[in-house]
Amino acid sequence: MSTEDSSVFSRRRMLGGTMLAGAALLAACGEAAPSGGTSSPSAIRGTVDFYHEWDGVRTKLVDEIVADFQAQNPNITIKPTLSRGSISMDKIFASIAAGDPPDVTMILTHTGAVWAHKTALRWLDDLIKRDRINTDQVFYKATIDLMRLNGRHFGLPALVAGVDPFLFYNRQVFSQFGLDPNRPPRTWQELEEVSLKLTQRDGRQLSRVGFVPSGRPFFDWLYKNDGRLFSPDGSKVAFNSAQGQETLTWMHDFTERVLGGMSAVDEFYQANRSGGSAGSRAPWYSGKEVMWVTIVSNFFRVNEESPGFPLGAAQQPINGKNPKAKVATVAERTWMYTVPQGAKNEAATWAWLKYISLGDGARKTVFQQQRPSPVRKFNEERAFRDLSPHWDVVLKNLEASVSVPQTAAWDDIRKSLDKATNDVLGGKAGVKQALETAAQEAQVALDSYKI
Repeated sequence: MSTEDSSVFSRRRMLGGTMLAGAALLAACGEAAPSGGTSSPSAIRGTVDFYHEWDGVRTKLVDEIVADFQAQNPNITIKPTLSRGSISMDKIFASIAAGDPPDVTMILTHTGAVWAHKTALRWLDDLIKRDRINTDQVFYKATIDLMRLNGRHFGLPALVAGVDPFLFYNRQVFSQFGLDPNRPPRTWQELEEVSLKLTQRDGRQLSRVGFVPSGRPFFDWLYKNDGRLFSPDGSKVAFNSAQGQETLTWMHDFTERVLGGMSAVDEFYQANRSGGSAGSRAPWYSGKEVMWVTIVSNFFRVNEESPGFPLGAAQQPINGKNPKAKVATVAERTWMYTVPQGAKNEAATWAWLKYISLGDGARKTVFQQQRPSPVRKFNEERAFRDLSPHWDVVLKNLEASVSVPQTAAWDDIRKSLDKATNDVLGGKAGVKQALETAAQEAQVALDSYKI
């Protein structure tokens, strides 16, 4: 998964794809989830203040979804407000404390866990039970787990979690080097073997890299080695385990053996990453970076930025030396919709929340952005499968997703982990020392944010 900010109330930058002219297609995608309840939608009245984070071209998409909903529910008025960049999480929380909150707000799950603990959010279980919604069946379990505290729901998904990352590779370069483009590496050991064949130098400088392990954070690789970030109950740090030490050792040794160290990697990127629209992705398109791990939105970025690119995609390789290792993608946070305490017009609010989290509004939001849905059945539809020739890999990753216990300390813990990784890869610290230091810092942070 990609996380960019370091503040507790950080915002993930969600990358949208090219907008599709798919309204007619969506209408044929199947029926929405049943609304449930005792009143038909047309009988519900009220106004719903809706704060959302869908900026850019996606704001227009929100307007379209609002119009669709109001056409079906003429007695409900939805008032959307773009909160990203204009209304901070602190201000939204203050409005809840003051008794004048929006009716539905879009926030990150780790923020939601803290707000729910402070009783700032309405628990939704009575409404979920009344409408007979089995959230574990409707959504991917690793996603909905992020929206539960002590077994109770404090929100519903806006986006899916645990879909990232993927191994992307250049099929054409594979063929040029005598490698089977239909057989990408499945283990760390195969990844290193293939990368050695693909990596080239011009004198002391890297002119082509097969693969760079530091392209994804340590914890992504940890889960491919049967490791975990925390104990099952989320109370203890667990990444400094034997699996953690083995994982970071592998990242270091691979970087040294295949690439000549992080300084050589940094010089390669400085020379090959352009300032154009492709930016850091330029080495992919030039064939100079043959394999890389990345997030789901790049399926569609590649199509936009380099039409016809010979893209291959697979799940991220696992440690072939560990018989317990299997593909496990990390669901550590995502965006969700919540109902603050003090929200008005409960019936109208719940109708809108269901529409945008598990109904037609939920389908359209992600389909128009060419993204997978947190609603299982949507991703199985032909329309979604046609979004990418690699959709089967997307579904495999979603089935392999594992949720991380929620904590508001995650940003601080992530910083300690990133520092440990950089220190080891840069030769400033040994693996055991770096992970022990990070674990001590992480445990202090974890204890300070007990939920």
